[in-house]
Amino acid sequence: MVIAMIAAGGSSKRMGANKLKIKIGGASVIERTLMAFDNCEKVNSIVLVTDDKEIREMAKAIVNKPIYFAKAGEERQYSVRNGLEHIGDDDIVLIHDGARPFVSDELICRCVDSTIKYGSGVAAIPVYDSLKKADGNMNVINTIDRDGVYRMQTPQGFLGKIIKEAHKLNAFGTDDAYLVQQAGHDVKLVAGEESNIKLTTPEDIHKMNYRVGQGYDVHKLEKGRELVLCGIKIPYEYGLQGHSDADVAVHALMDAMLGAAGAYDIGRLFPDTDNSFKGISSMKLLDKVRTHIAELGFELVNCDITIIAQKPKLLPYIDDMRKNVSATLKADFGCVNVKATTTERLGFEGRGEGISAMAVVMVRGV
Repeated sequence: MVIAMIAAGGSSKRMGANKLKIKIGGASVIERTLMAFDNCEKVNSIVLVTDDKEIREMAKAIVNKPIYFAKAGEERQYSVRNGLEHIGDDDIVLIHDGARPFVSDELICRCVDSTIKYGSGVAAIPVYDSLKKADGNMNVINTIDRDGVYRMQTPQGFLGKIIKEAHKLNAFGTDDAYLVQQAGHDVKLVAGEESNIKLTTPEDIHKMNYRVGQGYDVHKLEKGRELVLCGIKIPYEYGLQGHSDADVAVHALMDAMLGAAGAYDIGRLFPDTDNSFKGISSMKLLDKVRTHIAELGFELVNCDITIIAQKPKLLPYIDDMRKNVSATLKADFGCVNVKATTTERLGFEGRGEGISAMAVVMVRGV
């Protein structure tokens, strides 16, 4: 039997709230963790270590495999020890932090396969950064050789009799691999994953916050106005009508960025009743939007803009548009895409009455 033991008895002091109940993309952290093991074909059952009644009820509602519950201890080590009461000597147990909701099926399987072959299979990531040892005053004492140094993750897989024996010792460690090693057994590492992070602080949750926004705008064409798209002046006999420079592509982009950050739209941020915005370059407004969403804790990941116009031909100006927008957003050129298309002479765009634009963006918490 392969049994996943989920340690979910922590106090979440550094988070300020029970992190296991925080929702990411519609599902709580603990639900995502449980589903990862419930969906893995190599896992036969689950042991959930928690005293939280609400979390237990969540687990009963979503887990399809046999699930058992154990009481949490004052320390994680004692919680795991309580969970081992449900583990047989010949079972394989995968001990996993409830706050690591992004564990992949591949990683779970690697831990199982290693444990079958070697008696243990512990997820770990090699350390690539330079390591320094410092004193209490933050003065560097020496440099630590990082060769062969790993950051430990979970799952940590062990043969039941090995981990149970290790927990009978009086040793105290920050993870189960340490206890197994102290009991005189070898610990076999398997390749962990950078995405398999442990959520500990509010910043960890915020960084997982990816959002998508969409924007759409339309402006009428009229004589006597400059045609400005993505800050680039396009030679044409007509320009776009509007309170600002009427840059329809940038307006759609700004609305998409504000929408992704949950910050309403440009009509509320830059009302056309405010004369300070009359004739203003939309690129200046775009810079204000970038600052605004940054103050809300978001940054742009990428954006895709589509300009719909029958005339003029925009292909010669596309790269300049991308450079202009990427410079204003302080983003890489490859993160900003601009496309142009026609409507085959259908609709108001096809009749040359106006130009519309659509934009889709992704932002992430910072």
